[in-house]
Amino acid sequence: MLQLSLRHVDVAVIVLLAVCVKRLVTGFNFDAWRYSPPPGPKALPFIGNAHQIPSQFRWLKFTEWSKKFGDIVLARYYGQDMVILSSPKVAYELLEKRSDLYSDRARFVMAGELVGFENSISFSRYGDGFRDKRKLLHRALNARAAKDYHPLQLRETRAQCVRILDNPNDLITQIWHTAAAVILSVARGHNVKSMDDPYIASAQEILTIFGQATKPGRFHVDNWPVLKHVPSWFPGAGFKRQAMEWKEELMRLVNEPIQTVKRNMLAGTQPICYISKSFEELGGVKECPKEKEELITWTSVSLFGGGRDTTVSAITTFFLAMTLYPDVQRKAQAEIDRVTGGTRLPDFEDRDQMPYACALLKEVLRWRPVAPVGVPHRLSRDDVYEGYFLKEGSSVIPNIWAMCNDETVYPQPTRFMPERFLEEDGVTPVVIPYAKDFGSHAFGFGRRICPGLHIADASLFISIVTTLAVLDVRKDVDANGVEIDFVPETISGIVCHLKPWPCKVTARSEAAAAMVRQSVAARKD
Repeated sequence: MLQLSLRHVDVAVIVLLAVCVKRLVTGFNFDAWRYSPPPGPKALPFIGNAHQIPSQFRWLKFTEWSKKFGDIVLARYYGQDMVILSSPKVAYELLEKRSDLYSDRARFVMAGELVGFENSISFSRYGDGFRDKRKLLHRALNARAAKDYHPLQLRETRAQCVRILDNPNDLITQIWHTAAAVILSVARGHNVKSMDDPYIASAQEILTIFGQATKPGRFHVDNWPVLKHVPSWFPGAGFKRQAMEWKEELMRLVNEPIQTVKRNMLAGTQPICYISKSFEELGGVKECPKEKEELITWTSVSLFGGGRDTTVSAITTFFLAMTLYPDVQRKAQAEIDRVTGGTRLPDFEDRDQMPYACALLKEVLRWRPVAPVGVPHRLSRDDVYEGYFLKEGSSVIPNIWAMCNDETVYPQPTRFMPERFLEEDGVTPVVIPYAKDFGSHAFGFGRRICPGLHIADASLFISIVTTLAVLDVRKDVDANGVEIDFVPETISGIVCHLKPWPCKVTARSEAAAAMVRQSVAARKD
């Protein structure tokens, strides 16, 4: 009897060992054993490299690491692996060619899961929901559809020049006004008449909530997601109460435009816009299913949030460049005058005849990229690249700042030189390795590339050439007539913005001012 029991024990041990061996073999990742992780700074227990990563301008630290460790750097931020890509070649190989693995989004617990921004396309996890949103935006914002917005962009850009002539000391506000007017008209068919417009205020409130909720290092729940399950009444859980407050306000703000457009469509008074066209494509206002209406709601929010901030950042950078590089300004103005004869304002049809202006646009995007590290991607499965093991769940960060400041591709990267994008003939565009047609990596990579890039590109072009045709931008002078030197200051964020600087904006000539005023007045009649 004892012998039988011992046999049973032996069998049980053998079975248990077999299960463990099988589990070990099937569960063991041989790639993780065979390949090494990418190099990177030494991490501390518990916090990883969090003590080395600043809350602002973190791309400068990432670039410092890339110069020391290479184009792929592995760092840890508390419990999260961060794979930092500082080479366009590596970013192309991974984020473009292997986009099926690298199109997910990193987890944003506070802003995404608790406040609700996970429904926006920028923060949506990769899957059917993201693809549906992407298709909806693509139909409205592709290269062909973007041309429908040219008259709007032309009108608002010329109106901006008039506002700047009338109030040259409030430059950045006028740029914000124009970007908001274009996006609100595109998204919901609303005509903005002043910065006091309540729709601008509502949209700005969304961006304010977003900016507060995504501040790096502000909320511990982003580093330790388990904290999201702490009750809101628990000591130290003030972030939960703040999240509920923000979410309630966010839902009110994102639903208002949809309901307004629906009422206007039923009344037959709604101008054509992104929201109205999307309803028509998805079965009409009355027949559109609730889940489809959610797609329209959040894609329209993403349209404003992504379109306004990035456009403002780029146009402001253009004005800064013209302030600091008057020789570039004069060269671009001479090209515009050759095309227009100085007797009319430039138009979209002039673009092919303005290679230097196009190169200037590319240099604006390269010189001070609007989103230096963008929004991190997430690796959805283990991967191996050039002998490095990259772990599933890693945040993958394209260091766009480092790519745009690579001295081997862009000599003297801190200088603003549109000529770098042209061959010696001054006409033929230079082919930048792994860059898109717009000459830089400012609009992102792979399936996460900015869906509104064609509208943004058109807005930037017409704003640049119209401004140069009508206005002169230069350094301001002090009481003695001496130019005021300054060091540009940047506000750090997912999208960066410039602080105001001393500059003087005037009309190039009375004739130029008259032309733009007449154009704006004619469109009002």
